[in-house]
Amino acid sequence: AARSGTKRAGAGALKTTEDPQRSRARGEARAEAGRARFRGLKLPAKERDVLRVVSMNVLWTSPEKTPEPFRRIFRRLDADVYLLQEWASERYRGDALSAWFKEHVDPKRSWNAMVTGAGGWSAGTAVVTPHAIQARLPVDVPVEGGRWDFPVRLAGAVVETPAGRLLAGSVHLKAAGSLDRPEDERRLAAAR
Repeated sequence: AARSGTKRAGAGALKTTEDPQRSRARGEARAEAGRARFRGLKLPAKERDVLRVVSMNVLWTSPEKTPEPFRRIFRRLDADVYLLQEWASERYRGDALSAWFKEHVDPKRSWNAMVTGAGGWSAGTAVVTPHAIQARLPVDVPVEGGRWDFPVRLAGAVVETPAGRLLAGSVHLKAAGSLDRPEDERRLAAAR
């Protein structure tokens, strides 16, 4: 019979071992509980002269690898503006990201995108919209003060929507770390 337990794993560390079948069953039960919470919820109808804005961290360009769940979500939300973080593939500059939305979300619309960075850690923050982008904010916004030498991960654009002009900004603050650690200091410096 399979067992769960704890064993020593080098240098005094403890490592939990669990039967893979039990672990998988527990994960499936958690996923089903999450889905059940949202069953029956209705997305409000899109009203005239009201904008729908969606912000989403797509986790390391996941829509490129698995487009179907994102296609389904983006189509269902039918937003006027998408503020995205971590769409960081070198392939996805503004035109390529617009093309992804045209192919996967709505081929009848003309998509526009503002994407930051040329690659690496600063890339992949974006504003995507089926409306015209009238102006783009500066791509590299330096952090003022402090000891950090990096730009804020920010994509910004002035979007001409049916409800009027909208200044849209997608920001991706430093993640991870804990209170009073370097990562926390970096996040606070970027937010200022």
